[in-house]
Amino acid sequence: MWRLMCFRLPSMPRRVLLRRVLPVVLSVVVMAVLMFQGVFDLMQVSHAPSALALNPSFHHALKRAFRNATPPDDFPFEYLINEPEFCSSKEDLDIINFVGVAPWEKSARERIRRLWGNSTWRSVSGFSTVFLVGTTNEEGVMEAVQKESQVHRDIIQVSFRDTYDNLTLKTLSGLHWVDRYCTNPTWVLKSDADVVINVFELKDFLTQYDERTNGTRQQLICKRRHSLSPCRKGCRHKKWQVSWEEYPHSRYPSYCQGPGYIIPRRLVGSIYRAANKTHPFRMEDVYYTGILAQKLGISKLSIAHRFPWRPRAWQDSFVTTDIMILELDKGVGRGASTLVWSNILHNRGFKDESCANVTGNFKVSTS
Repeated sequence: MWRLMCFRLPSMPRRVLLRRVLPVVLSVVVMAVLMFQGVFDLMQVSHAPSALALNPSFHHALKRAFRNATPPDDFPFEYLINEPEFCSSKEDLDIINFVGVAPWEKSARERIRRLWGNSTWRSVSGFSTVFLVGTTNEEGVMEAVQKESQVHRDIIQVSFRDTYDNLTLKTLSGLHWVDRYCTNPTWVLKSDADVVINVFELKDFLTQYDERTNGTRQQLICKRRHSLSPCRKGCRHKKWQVSWEEYPHSRYPSYCQGPGYIIPRRLVGSIYRAANKTHPFRMEDVYYTGILAQKLGISKLSIAHRFPWRPRAWQDSFVTTDIMILELDKGVGRGASTLVWSNILHNRGFKDESCANVTGNFKVSTS
């Protein structure tokens, strides 16, 4: 060993030699002495097989747990009202419908609960509805929403101001809520408050769709819009006006018409995670079903013939039974949705006198 240490030192002044080279030589000598004395063997490492090595299935389960672990929650808002067990408490739930509605629009919520959103129909449609609302400065409205929630247990209120420009945040909240709290349904329907949903036809269509596609569920199902130009300066509808700074392209990608579109539950998480959580693009339908869907490679199946345009087509629902989603124009008059729903029930063989009060005591017609 000492022979190894007897290398020839370069010629340099003695002072430099002592300061630079000698400490290195001394360090090597000390390390060698310690190794020979077994100092580094104070901590013994057992060579016996570990528990994980003896149990490969446990090892694989641990790897799966890490792979499937829920990522840290980046949802930027607070649930002021939440129903975390809404879905898990319903064994027959197949389609969860979240409806974006303003806090002060109680009449719209009551209408939906009274008609297609009534729990009477869940056993035959697998369909349930929750209402997504934001906040308002009107304390009376906020208190009324709290009381309404205590009665019906179907309201999700999130801590952002309820405005048209925040519709994108409302859908973001719906996606997050479904991803976090609603794991059992197969499908998610996002809809506006001014549409009628034929829950029976929707259930039949999705069942047949699964049979045709072997249950792959890789598409959005909606009324598709193709490559429309953004509404720029001078736009007739100011709420749809988009500046070049907001969207620097001449055309939108194809997207789903906002009043109603269907998302496979299995795609909800990926769409939510791809979204901007605080400043998403204002045009809600364009953003989620166009921009993000294109980014994620999600295609769309158009059901335009099952989703007629308003207002002229709504009366066709009295003679047509295959309509799934019907957007009602405000100009058709009050009670239009009730008339449409009454016709849907009649065509399904349910008797109903006026459809003014859904009680659940419907009888199948024998005629």
